[in-house]
Amino acid sequence: MSVLKNLPPGELAEALGLISTAVGGGKDALARRYVTFASKTKAPSLNLQSLFAGTEWE
Repeated sequence: MSVLKNLPPGELAEALGLISTAVGGGKDALARRYVTFASKTKAPSLNLQSLFAGTEWE
């Protein structure tokens, strides 16, 4: 990351903490948005009839 190239070694930990906080906030916002949209759509159910029908032996 170009941000980290210009920092003295003593400031790297704080900078990485701030970057991680910003990225984590973005991931959280994206996940919340996804859940909002996904909850409005009904997912098709699986047809499990053949799974529970058993096996035919010859």
